[in-house]
Amino acid sequence: MPDQTTLYKIMLSAPGDTEDLCTEAEAVIQRWNDIHGDSRGMRLQRLHWGKNVCLTANQSPQDKIDSTIVNQADIFVVIFRHRLGTETKGIYTYFR
Repeated sequence: MPDQTTLYKIMLSAPGDTEDLCTEAEAVIQRWNDIHGDSRGMRLQRLHWGKNVCLTANQSPQDKIDSTIVNQADIFVVIFRHRLGTETKGIYTYFR
């Protein structure tokens, strides 16, 4: 019989100099799912602009990311190292 599982979507945001840390974070998410997911009836899913967004001609890339994965996320995790990223235009620019 199928189990009911609650899915929590995680928006992991990080500039380009943190790729290794993002890979580690993905491994932690997968490990949590493997160890705790079934017993707790919940799963974590990382949302990533490169995997979960289909860019279109009628929206800027950042607007498309904002309207899809940012608005769908239940949890936000931000990782910084040396860079703070690139300034974007749109609704989220007030987080400077």
